[in-house]
Amino acid sequence: MCSRRAWSCNVNRKGLIMFKLQIENNVGIIKLNKEGSDHNTISMDDLDSMVELLDTIENDDSVEGAVFYSEKKDFLAGADIKKFLEMSERETREVGKTGHSLFNRIEDSKKPFVAIIHGACMGGGQN
Repeated sequence: MCSRRAWSCNVNRKGLIMFKLQIENNVGIIKLNKEGSDHNTISMDDLDSMVELLDTIENDDSVEGAVFYSEKKDFLAGADIKKFLEMSERETREVGKTGHSLFNRIEDSKKPFVAIIHGACMGGGQN
């Protein structure tokens, strides 16, 4: 689970961290930095991590909003295509539905979310 002030999301089943959350001056700072990769790509495990991250931000009344930014050269390379090739058609549909649900949740949140985009921003990073 997430602690109240500083949190690293490592619920990824492979033990790789994609998102790190720090709370500074009532703002959630969400750092994208896929460990072990030159690029930030999104997998189902990362989407699961994002659910926990959003729960933390939305349930903490002291957090007034959040900013996404990448610690890599590019913001986001999109879906992890290698993982998709290992999935069934049903699983890939589920990833798509989960991703769209998360983007809708961010859009509909009572708290503002901002992305500081630099470099490439592909796939879900454009939503």
